[in-house]
Amino acid sequence: VVAVDPGARGSLSNVASASAAETDPVPANNTATAATTIEASADLAVSKAGAPNPVLAGQMVTYTMTVTNSGPSTATGVVLTDTLPASVTLGTSAASQGSCTPAGGSLSCSLGTLAPAASASVTLTVTAKPDASGVMTNTVQVVGTEPDPNTADNVATVGTTAINEADLAVAKTAAPDPAVAGQTLAYTVVVTNHGPSPATGVLLTDTLP
Repeated sequence: VVAVDPGARGSLSNVASASAAETDPVPANNTATAATTIEASADLAVSKAGAPNPVLAGQMVTYTMTVTNSGPSTATGVVLTDTLPASVTLGTSAASQGSCTPAGGSLSCSLGTLAPAASASVTLTVTAKPDASGVMTNTVQVVGTEPDPNTADNVATVGTTAINEADLAVAKTAAPDPAVAGQTLAYTVVVTNHGPSPATGVLLTDTLP
């Protein structure tokens, strides 16, 4: 009984031979070879977490993704793809091995090779757009060159709730000052939204003296 190297590929050839002290009249049959085809299998899995949750619109979210190879073979050509929600803009990304490249509304990370029981991580930051609201769904997927016996754990989804907040401010001036009794007095009122989200249903109420 032997253990096959996790990185083995192709065909495994094992040669056995027998000999004795006496002369063998048929030495041609003293050797036998067993050839075994090696089929690779690497069970990749990905997990994902996002913080903070909920997040204020206009603020940053950090996603952490972890890819693990449960074997039994070494996984090669491991690629992680993160599909970003339309309500965020991509910030920075960093991988524990390999490299990441943004592509449109997604991020592709080439993680290379993962031995059995090994893992790699990717950290990604995004900014929720000022008008983002509700649940922002972010989905990540991992694939490798070798057949995967369990593809159900190759995809992970996390939902982050975006909360809107709008800082309204009002300023008021009067002219002329001092005013003359019986004459016209003009008030100028300015309403400003300091964000980070758009303000809706804005209502200004002026209580006159």
